[in-house]
Amino acid sequence: GTGTFSLSGTDAAQFTIDATTGVITAALDFENKLDAGSNNTYDFNVVYTSSTGDSFTETVALSVTDSTEEMDSITSADFTTLEGGAGLDAGSTLSVVADGQTITATLNADDAAMSVADAVTLLNAANDARGANAARGTFAAGSVANTIEFTYSDSVGNYSGTRVSTVTVSDFEQAAADTTTAGITIAQAARDAVASSTTYSGLSGNLNVAEAGDSFEIILNGTTTLSASVAAGTNAGDFSVQDLADAFTAANNALGTPETVTFSTNGADLVATHNTAGTSYTFQPTLSFVDGGTTATVGTSSSTAAVTAQAQIMNLDIEVGSGTLDSVEDDYDGGSTNYFIEMTLDGTTFRS
Repeated sequence: GTGTFSLSGTDAAQFTIDATTGVITAALDFENKLDAGSNNTYDFNVVYTSSTGDSFTETVALSVTDSTEEMDSITSADFTTLEGGAGLDAGSTLSVVADGQTITATLNADDAAMSVADAVTLLNAANDARGANAARGTFAAGSVANTIEFTYSDSVGNYSGTRVSTVTVSDFEQAAADTTTAGITIAQAARDAVASSTTYSGLSGNLNVAEAGDSFEIILNGTTTLSASVAAGTNAGDFSVQDLADAFTAANNALGTPETVTFSTNGADLVATHNTAGTSYTFQPTLSFVDGGTTATVGTSSSTAAVTAQAQIMNLDIEVGSGTLDSVEDDYDGGSTNYFIEMTLDGTTFRS
């Protein structure tokens, strides 16, 4: 007659067996140990019972070993220059395509000497902020100088082929250095224009409860109201800040004449930026959340006002009748639109 197969033993619960064919299946992961000994060795017995009731037992100790996840190396001529001590200004971006997703990291502050480690931190943070749309893996410093490696997670599987692009570096402000000759002649470099922008924080609570039928609203430049709708089929907990940025972008693009604004993310915050630098533009200081017909004001914000471009060359001839001219410096007063000269004579500083 026909016998049957079954399993017994310490780790038998982690496997299934076809009682007729004896084929054993399991879903095991080296990084997620499920065996009783937590050493990736699974102990169980395969038992065959004949039609006459006789049993035959085979003892099995199955070892699970790690496999090397797919890894792609990212190199870029632009990125290589950063290891030489080149700095990037606040607002500059690093962008790369990984796992079919475009990951863009924006610097919130000047970085005088951008490094591979800095770039890795920025890209991983930007990727994590994408939530469900994140690339399925992690950025890390490469084994070769001036490279970044992207390692795919176990869930992606091991496959061949390049799935990443080069890192694109966009410097927000390329400001020329001041020059001084013998402390006498100073050339003041041009200052780039700055665009109006507003960063909205404290949105996570409303994002977590947002679901299909809800919406967020923002007023642009005091006149245009954009309504970002939560897509059909979206459940509470599934709507991320990246989804909100995408929804506002879609609502703006649907206008007959879209506003010249861009919506992006910075960690858990939403960032609204006017695309024309140096031109005054205002964003509503808070967002409105419409939940089941009830409208509430949500979030807090911080704004950067537009600054027009400044360019000025100053030649200053200084004659010192007595005393020691310690230094001469030029600078820009961020609180106004004026440049000024500072010089220090015998330890006393004068400003013009």
